[in-house]
Amino acid sequence: MLGLEGRSVLQSTDGWVPVQTTFNEPSSDPGNLSSADQQTLKCMSIGFLLNNPRDSVVWRGPKKNAMIRQFLVDVSWGELDWLIIDTPPGTSDEHISLLEQLSPLLTHQATPSPAPGEILPSLSSVLVTTPQAVSLLDVSKEYDFTKKTGLRVVGLVENMSGFLCPHCDEIQNIFGSGGGLSFCEKVSSQAGPLDQQPQPLTFLGKIPIDVDFMKLMDQATDPNNQPLPPSDPTTPSSSPVNTNSLLISRYFETRTSKIFAEISERIVYSIITGSSSSSI
Repeated sequence: MLGLEGRSVLQSTDGWVPVQTTFNEPSSDPGNLSSADQQTLKCMSIGFLLNNPRDSVVWRGPKKNAMIRQFLVDVSWGELDWLIIDTPPGTSDEHISLLEQLSPLLTHQATPSPAPGEILPSLSSVLVTTPQAVSLLDVSKEYDFTKKTGLRVVGLVENMSGFLCPHCDEIQNIFGSGGGLSFCEKVSSQAGPLDQQPQPLTFLGKIPIDVDFMKLMDQATDPNNQPLPPSDPTTPSSSPVNTNSLLISRYFETRTSKIFAEISERIVYSIITGSSSSSI
């Protein structure tokens, strides 16, 4: 994914150097190409550290916890706008270890006192489900986990919500649809312990299965089925001819990129303002 397979993590005096790529984010004004902002995406994964990407990682809790700590502390992230952590489904050692390492942020945001216009570091989560009941069962456990640990939930996203036909743009609900919204409505209507007021869970949106997006991510072909140039792991990310940059730039041409953008805007708004954004 992102055309970063085969890239290596380097060492520096400040720690591990994350794999990164740069790309130009489209301008909000389609006619003004010069105003496109160059963005940098830094990535870190245990997959970059394996001799063979197909090797399994059979580790118990202590080793997992140590690696998670290294990813947070020993990686030279530099100054970041956002740190996004993709976790496995369920409530496992990874989730507990992450909260232990990031607990100062939870304590910090419990009694915030920002100056006017200042945005303090905060820790929030986004739940992701598919429409089926078996997935919603896992998400209900994750939601319960956030309540017990005091982790704020920005909202819920329903993934694989229908199949977007590449020929007619019609959506077929192969795995059903509406499960995520129903879950949010159910949770939002339930009172908490000691008859506390229900805590609303925002439905952030639903993302269909998009064949063009899949081809772009997995097969390195653009929405017009044209192959991207061969990837060169030794090419600097700032190079004018950069497969990774082309891949991310062409992502903005897919139909689902607008859906991702709308959901991302809701998430950012909620985190910055500390309030719930309107659901779809």
